[in-house]
Amino acid sequence: NIQAVDAVVGYNILSGNGRFGLLILSRRANVYNNIVGLDATGATAIPNGNTGIQVQGSESILRNNIASGNKGGGILLSGQRSVCAGNIAGLD
Repeated sequence: NIQAVDAVVGYNILSGNGRFGLLILSRRANVYNNIVGLDATGATAIPNGNTGIQVQGSESILRNNIASGNKGGGILLSGQRSVCAGNIAGLD
């Protein structure tokens, strides 16, 4: 759980958590190149207990993340003027 303006989260493996893989309550967050709900190879699910990536804040950018295998949704982005691009959610 991150609560900060201009939060930057990149190049992490966020898996096996009881709730969210990543929860950000921040505006202008930059979330990129993370693997969420999987092992480092991206081949084996290690689910988070809820949503993989959830960002609540305006002017945020989510790009090039992989979110799969989570017990909730893959990616949830709420806030005005935010961008979600190049992400992969829900691999089979």
